[in-house]
Amino acid sequence: VVKPDVLLDDMAHLGDDALQRRKWGDPFEGRWHTPPQAFRAESLAEGYLHAGYPHEAIAILDQRTNGAQSVTSHNLLGAALVAVGDHERAEAQFRKALETNPGYIRSQYNLGVVYASQGKVTEAIELFKQDIETAPDYADARFSLAHAYESQQRWLEAERSYREVLRIDPQFLAARNGLGVVLARRGLLDQAAANFSLVLGADATNATAHHNLGLVFMQQQQLEKAAEHLTRALDGSDDNADVRNSLGVVLANLNRVPEAIEQYRAAVATRPEDANFHYNLAAALHRQREVEEAMRHYRRAYELAPQRPLMANALAWMLATCRDEELRDPAKAVKLSEAANAATNHVIPEMLDTLSAAYASAGEWEKAESTARTALTIARSSNKQSLAEEIN
Repeated sequence: VVKPDVLLDDMAHLGDDALQRRKWGDPFEGRWHTPPQAFRAESLAEGYLHAGYPHEAIAILDQRTNGAQSVTSHNLLGAALVAVGDHERAEAQFRKALETNPGYIRSQYNLGVVYASQGKVTEAIELFKQDIETAPDYADARFSLAHAYESQQRWLEAERSYREVLRIDPQFLAARNGLGVVLARRGLLDQAAANFSLVLGADATNATAHHNLGLVFMQQQQLEKAAEHLTRALDGSDDNADVRNSLGVVLANLNRVPEAIEQYRAAVATRPEDANFHYNLAAALHRQREVEEAMRHYRRAYELAPQRPLMANALAWMLATCRDEELRDPAKAVKLSEAANAATNHVIPEMLDTLSAAYASAGEWEKAESTARTALTIARSSNKQSLAEEIN
């Protein structure tokens, strides 16, 4: 989602009183061609937008953009439309601004941001590159270019772009965070942690940096540190489902399962259509032997992501091994497990072990034994000794 503060609107911030009108005659570089009446209307509209009232800004600017209008009116209206999620009309306004002034870099940048939000990342990248060619030290354009590269998993190009942003503005904390993420993606965890720590040195309450640093510590198996930073990331943002899910994973690995369940429940409540959250909650409940509720969440995870073998495998295991006859369903377990193994080419020993259990539950003993032998062979060749011992 593109936030309004990402977009440029060609007007300086209005100060503490966001609704004040600028007086005609105030020095305003590049704006002397704008008639006084238009100047006041745009100032008022921008005040509404900054104060969090984009609909009021749109009402004013719609009147201004019905006739022959300034580039800045179209640009500001586009920013207001983005704020209410109307990207189609916003795109049209930015295009009108560029038709009036093809070299207007701010509308070109804003159009790139809209493209990126619509998934037109390649088109956005071209616009950001044009901005940078015109203004090499345009930090926002370089930042958005880096973010676009990141979305395409072009890690080295993203890293170079983030570093250029920081050369221009060493205090651009979002770029420092972005650089850390890219370094982590490349497996350079110590360098990533150093960048997140620099962000926290400048802003100790930066929730994004705490979350990212917590994820790095997770990967490094420094679980206590991970829990500390993920908890800090929740300060002031209790509805952050991703942070709660990450914290739940850490707490579960620390064997603090009841606390993990609490975090997973909160994540599910915030984003109930996320299959991963249901899966993690089900796994934690299963560890606590809360089988019936675990089964509900495994089912929901599978309903939300039936194409993912992991979800089918987890539900199949429960249906095959559950001691409660009312919950056990061997036939369904076999169907789910066969589909999961077919999707993974019958090479994942954990899933083959589930299929063996499903066959056994359904009384198909020969298939169960044959599948178990295959699972055991693959587990041993993959150096999964603990799994091999369980199967054997």
